[in-house]
Amino acid sequence: MPDPSHHVLSRRHRSAHAGLAPTQPARTRGIARPTNAAPAKGRRPPTRRTSRGRSRLQVADLFAGMGGFHLAFHRAGAQVVFAAENDPAARQTYEANFAPLTPELFNGSQFATDVRAVDLDSVPAFDVLCAGFPCQPFSLVGKRRGFDDPRGTLFFEIVRFLEAKRPRAFFLENVRGLLSHDKGRTIKVIERSLTKQLGYSFHLRVVKAYEFGLPQLRARAFMVGFADPMTPFAFPEPVPLEMSMDDVFGGSCHRAIGRTIMASGRGQRYGRPHAWDAYLVDGSVRRVGVHEALQMQGFPADFKFPVPEREAMKQLGNSVAVPAVEATARAIVTSLGTARSEPKLTPPKRMLTNS
Repeated sequence: MPDPSHHVLSRRHRSAHAGLAPTQPARTRGIARPTNAAPAKGRRPPTRRTSRGRSRLQVADLFAGMGGFHLAFHRAGAQVVFAAENDPAARQTYEANFAPLTPELFNGSQFATDVRAVDLDSVPAFDVLCAGFPCQPFSLVGKRRGFDDPRGTLFFEIVRFLEAKRPRAFFLENVRGLLSHDKGRTIKVIERSLTKQLGYSFHLRVVKAYEFGLPQLRARAFMVGFADPMTPFAFPEPVPLEMSMDDVFGGSCHRAIGRTIMASGRGQRYGRPHAWDAYLVDGSVRRVGVHEALQMQGFPADFKFPVPEREAMKQLGNSVAVPAVEATARAIVTSLGTARSEPKLTPPKRMLTNS
């Protein structure tokens, strides 16, 4: 099968290429701590807390950004009870869209700023911790300073939350470059912290946005773990591509699948190596704007941005591919035995979502 980044899908032949997304699952790593192993010294054993008395799984959303994880878990039937985001513009976007869904999150101190300053005694109990922790220290297009970058050490705030609150599961997301950073030593530190130190299982897969119906390459490392290492879990299988860049632009585009949306601002002119946001549509050069980026990331058409366009594009570049996260969130909910569906927000026009 040719590289999907160079595959051209015309309107009249789209139905013939419904299976454009690869069907082979990506590499998955599963490491389970033995059930008869003693808890690490000085650490509480995992609790068996359930959602008894609550009809929905409770979620903590760290490094929340514009709310991709919140939207995905809401669609999967869960409720976000705590969130943390330090960027003022991203906080505006998050609250503008999710205050109507979860007003209680914004009525007290449950929407925190700096995750490092959070008093964990004030955080309510939750079942799942999700976090798209800062990726710039590990990105293939950045300096890749990793744990030498202060943002890289924010991973250990996740460890702090997990150790203190003992949720039943976690779901972490980062750039694919995390896996090769420092010759693979960085991901080993992360894996060891979550398994050896905290006793969680660890499942890893590189997931691409186009594997879940979106016309965007966007490869990201998804990490999932459970406090009970024997909890069965499988990452969701890819689905056919049902939307192309033709649909995004409303015209004939030279690419079926778009390049990864970046958070660093506009790309170069069309035809240059880093012209990630420029496309040839009906013979004219078009650039990806907020409307197009929302579709490429799987957000609803009525998603609000109370910030300037440049900030909105930065937030979209830093966010997650919602259908990919939603499919994994549903798999987590199923594994925890509390599957339940919730009504979705209005999806983008002509976009098929994973229900």
